[in-house]
Amino acid sequence: MALEKDNNTRASDRIAQELRKMIISLELQPGAKVSEADLVERLNCGRTPLREALQRLAEEYLVVSIPHHGVSIAELGLTDYVQLIEAVSHLEAISTRLASQRLVDDDIKKLKGIIDKSEKAHARDDILSIVEFDFIFHHTISAISRNRYIMHMTDRLHRLTSRFIYLAWRNGGEIHPSIEEHKEILQALTERNAEKAEKLTFEHTQNAKERIIQAL
Repeated sequence: MALEKDNNTRASDRIAQELRKMIISLELQPGAKVSEADLVERLNCGRTPLREALQRLAEEYLVVSIPHHGVSIAELGLTDYVQLIEAVSHLEAISTRLASQRLVDDDIKKLKGIIDKSEKAHARDDILSIVEFDFIFHHTISAISRNRYIMHMTDRLHRLTSRFIYLAWRNGGEIHPSIEEHKEILQALTERNAEKAEKLTFEHTQNAKERIIQAL
């Protein structure tokens, strides 16, 4: 029985990841209603792991589940984005300050590797991968903060911004400045300069907000 549960968990992880990609890339449109039967067929999966995945995405505010009415993709509005950035900017600034005090050399290598992958994805114009590496960069910093509560909230909120980031970059928004700002944040972390790292991270989220609103 435990083995069956483990298999379902792994399957639900895979399904949740596929659905996130479909939502972020707007393959599943904001506000669109989707049925379990349709998703089972599209994802070639079972209903139990699908329901587990949908529950997880509902907790991440990516889908809305209404009893007896099915599931719909969460709406996408600029007002929502502005409120998200208000929260994300402060949370990520705090997590970066903590990370600067707690990171080790392997953490620096990991963050540099993520930036390198972002640049390679940028070179091949792979927007969806760049968006994912953007999330991974900030997730890694929040993980380095060694504060599970900040990491949990940062991950949930930053994941929500991914749809806005993808749409803005798909519409021709500038990607390169974001990658360069990641490099500056990494440099401040390497220097263990908590104040500078926190300041750069806050500015990065504010700059991103202006670039994304302009592109949208």
